[in-house]
Amino acid sequence: MPLRSWTHFFPPYPGPATPAAFRLVCAAVSGAALSLSYTGFYFGIYSWFCIGLLLVVILDARPRIAFACGFVHTLFFVFTSVPWIATVLAIHGGLSRLGGWAILFLIASVMGVLTGAFAWCVRCLAQRGLVLACVGAPFFWVTFEFALAHLPEISFPWNLLGYPASANLALLQLGTITGIWGLSFVVAGYNALLAWTTLAPAPPAQMRATFLSAAAVFIIAVMTIGPRFVPRTSANHFARAVQPNFPEAMEYPADWFKMHARDSKIRSSRATLRCSPFIFSIPSSPELSSGSPRPNHPPTRTLRPLRTTAPFCWTSKVKGFSPTIKFTSCPSANTSPFR
Repeated sequence: MPLRSWTHFFPPYPGPATPAAFRLVCAAVSGAALSLSYTGFYFGIYSWFCIGLLLVVILDARPRIAFACGFVHTLFFVFTSVPWIATVLAIHGGLSRLGGWAILFLIASVMGVLTGAFAWCVRCLAQRGLVLACVGAPFFWVTFEFALAHLPEISFPWNLLGYPASANLALLQLGTITGIWGLSFVVAGYNALLAWTTLAPAPPAQMRATFLSAAAVFIIAVMTIGPRFVPRTSANHFARAVQPNFPEAMEYPADWFKMHARDSKIRSSRATLRCSPFIFSIPSSPELSSGSPRPNHPPTRTLRPLRTTAPFCWTSKVKGFSPTIKFTSCPSANTSPFR
């Protein structure tokens, strides 16, 4: 593989070795950057090139270094995308903060082994040919994602690569046939194309860039124009989501509901007076339940309605520890916050 632009930092194995530390730093950066697709402002664009950066790092590395890069990539990805797990374990699991982060490290390690195996497999294919490795990379990625989501007892199907793409209604239609795995395959395939464009010795760089640009234009066109062709239906149901505000307890005796019957009646009547036949009960959030109980606090304070053309749906988005529930309303529904 001849050296091209910035890729001179990655001379082909077994040529002059790039420092392993530099590869590991790049893998860590790619993992932390990928988490931005799942946190903060949810910039899904990161999912379309961060795995490509990881592939560029590992395709000419020694197999054991490739495995380490995959492991480090996931370690930083987990720490930056789901740090709330450590906090929840500390607040509700009776652990210290250090213990919560230790458990999160174990979770990240299990995921890291799978990503490391992905990197090792791709690197082994690269020894037979760069094109073969880039073609096989999406298949390996989806295989190990599927394994992660179906591990016995410790499966963790969070923040899969296809989730950011599912925010687009046109791309989401692929999920009706393949599930989330099809979207992960598409995103991983574009990342593999990016790695091939960066490292391939032939065809000429301008032609490789044309292939990459054509793929990008096609994906953008589908994401922009495609949603207009997705059939739409009018909403004909109206629902309210109710968030109980019961005090949290470490254990629940047999007479717990009897002890809180009055609170339950107050909240049920409050919800029934204002709700349609459809009512969802959302568990109380840690922020509300970890402190002193506030029986007079309206349980639906954080609820906001969402106008949509879907027949009926509801989603929840957690901000900090206070869930904001969004749900379908009919066109005539009141759009003011529920108090």
